[in-house]
Amino acid sequence: MRRFLLLPFCLAWLLVACSNPLNAPVPKDLGNMESLKPAMEKLKPEEKELLAAYVVRHSVGAVFGKAFGVQPDPIPEGMTVGKALDEQRAFAERLKTEEAAKKLVLEQAEAQRKALVEQMKLVLASRVIDITLHKATYHDGDVHSTISFEFEIDNKGAKDIAGIKGLASFRDKFGDRIAGVSMKTEEAIPAGKSVRVRLGKDYSEFNDNDRKLVNLDVHTATFELAPEVILFADGSKFESPKGVRE
Repeated sequence: MRRFLLLPFCLAWLLVACSNPLNAPVPKDLGNMESLKPAMEKLKPEEKELLAAYVVRHSVGAVFGKAFGVQPDPIPEGMTVGKALDEQRAFAERLKTEEAAKKLVLEQAEAQRKALVEQMKLVLASRVIDITLHKATYHDGDVHSTISFEFEIDNKGAKDIAGIKGLASFRDKFGDRIAGVSMKTEEAIPAGKSVRVRLGKDYSEFNDNDRKLVNLDVHTATFELAPEVILFADGSKFESPKGVRE
């Protein structure tokens, strides 16, 4: 008799267990994902997003990954909604940690770069004198449009400079970076003296930064020279760490 009294309670427990969306199996085949719909309807909004992200990562993501030669990571056998949610939470947390670490490295590199630029200002002072555009005439071999820059560089140090290689960065009057131009010159700059250096780069009318660059007002714009290598006349040289270069 007691056995029959317990039967309804057992059946009720089984029904509750079976209706628990976390116990629902996650199909391996993308074509069978419709079977997840009843379980999805019982999940919280945050859980729905997590499950959808898990399915995309292991099904659609695996298909595209395989097409591009990346080892696929399909949905494993016996995966349930609950396990999938736990795995996706852990994956999202790892991703957040990795992104935070990358951001920290970039911030540290930028801080070091700025500190290096400030140190170099004690040795070098630089400014833009003129920016001009030469448009190709397409006559007599003149087929390239170019932007010409004229810089004035002061050697504020105690040693003669034999050459400079670095990056010239241009910002508008709002401080927004417009472009970075590679700079390389073997112009000798005696200690305590100034020289004018002319450099150029190819111009494209379809490049937005190039158009902004030629229209830059040198009187209101900000110019910054970040040297990578400075060669001195006595054979010594300064070389900035690679991680600090812009």
